Amino acid sequence: MKRIVLTALDYGIAFGVDRAIRTLLADSRLTAVGCLAASDRWSREYLPLREQVEDKSSRTRIGLTLAFCRPFAPVSDPARAIFGERLPGPRYYTLRRPAGLLPAAAIKAEIAAQIQCFEDYYGRRPAFIAMHDQMDRNIALAKLVVEVLVERFGENLPDFLFSEPERLRSRLLARRVRKLGGQTNREAVTLPLTEEASQLHRFFWRALEGRRDSTTVWCAPAEPDKNLRSMTSDAEAHARQAQFHYLNSSDFLLALTEKDIFLF
Repeated sequence: MKRIVLTALDYGIAFGVDRAIRTLLADSRLTAVGCLAASDRWSREYLPLREQVEDKSSRTRIGLTLAFCRPFAPVSDPARAIFGERLPGPRYYTLRRPAGLLPAAAIKAEIAAQIQCFEDYYGRRPAFIAMHDQMDRNIALAKLVVEVLVERFGENLPDFLFSEPERLRSRLLARRVRKLGGQTNREAVTLPLTEEASQLHRFFWRALEGRRDSTTVWCAPAEPDKNLRSMTSDAEAHARQAQFHYLNSSDFLLALTEKDIFLF
């Protein structure tokens, strides 16, 4: 038997995404959800999620996905003073990291504010922390996240999920997180963004061969709405819809059964 952690990281980005995630949770087809507390939808969407999880007496892990880039607005005053009404794009961090020009104090204040926003609404600490748009690839930014986690949680850190934990720099930072008392994912693989259900089915048949137990499987299910379509291409929106339909289908359950995969 192989256990996987099927994880969606963008709850709160659009109503169609949130509906799809809650639908899958209702049938126990997801094992972890990352919430975007920086989204202006979070204050409205946290309660249906919490009620869904509690109604099912679910073991689903609900965590926080930290946002550092557009289209999100800063949550903290220090970040708003630096960035204005919208967070910058990924290139901002890429260009400033080598020269040590990241505004560390403002970024740490923003990280802390997003954690507080999650806790204020959801009513408990996040089970894990992840970084939106794979921004943990920027190791200087990821280190600031770890610093805030240590300052806030001490020796009882939430888990830190890396988008690509096999990367050397990710492994080095993960080692530090574990020394500080936290846990990290050791392996991760991404469910393909494709409209072909056969390719999604093939993923669960073949792509997990040789992977560690408890490998993180990233997914992005959605029922595309106007908000999501304004942020993505038509091809991506259709692929996300295809993921949702597949994960909500009997074929998905058949693949899990036939390959002896357990959602953990």
